[in-house]
Amino acid sequence: MKPTIASDLALEKNFKIERFNVTFRAQATNALNHFNLLTARFDTNPNDGANFGSVYPGQTPTADSPPRNVNLGLKASF
Repeated sequence: MKPTIASDLALEKNFKIERFNVTFRAQATNALNHFNLLTARFDTNPNDGANFGSVYPGQTPTADSPPRNVNLGLKASF
C-alpha cells in the first residue's frame, strides 16, 4: 500500500451584523499539498546530464499528487 498524507482543513466563523447572522466557511482538501516521492518517476540515466534526478511530471500518476481544492462559503440569515 502506498503511503499518503491526508491534510484537510476547515474553518468557520460566525458574525452578527445588526439583525443578520453571517457565517463564513473555508474548507481545503489536501491543504498542505504533499507530493509522494516514494512513487514518483525520476530520470535515473546518469548520461542525461542536466535532467538526471529530475521528476517526469507527465508520468507521475495524479493519485500520487492530488491537487489542492479550496471552497469558500458565505451564508446570511435573518
